[in-house]
Amino acid sequence: LRRLRAAEDAYLDGCGKSLQNAAPEEVIGRFERAIALAPWNGNLRARVFAQYWEMAGRYLALGIPEAVAELDRLGLAAWDREPMAHVEYALALERVGRPQPAIAAARRAVAMAPDLVAARRVLAGQLIRSGQREEARVHLGAILAIEPDDEAARREISTNPSTIRVR
Repeated sequence: LRRLRAAEDAYLDGCGKSLQNAAPEEVIGRFERAIALAPWNGNLRARVFAQYWEMAGRYLALGIPEAVAELDRLGLAAWDREPMAHVEYALALERVGRPQPAIAAARRAVAMAPDLVAARRVLAGQLIRSGQREEARVHLGAILAIEPDDEAARREISTNPSTIRVR
């Protein structure tokens, strides 16, 4: 019980530091200490994830993509059960020029939620940009199977008709 209380105190201290706009290292240190004290606490891990997600949003607005990618990574290390977080991480990795890890993150999102159109759209785009058009075709087809009127997927297919076809 003492460890749990100490973990909660570290988490709350991190939240307070975040609200005071403390240096990211201070905030991250508090959150990582909280997880280290109670690694079994899924509720705590989810709340730490939410704090990292919120911080990443602030850095995205400031135009600091490297910080966004790192905060997304930390958030997923804390709690990786949200498919859209993997999509956001994929986008962050792509922004900092890491296409292969970005594709891996988007693939994880699709594996977690095969009907999540945003995950398939991001993955298909990343695959197209990396020259993997055959696999992109599969995901574009899946998007159209989920949402037959998806104009973006149809547009992409019509832009590259010789390499991307829906069965």
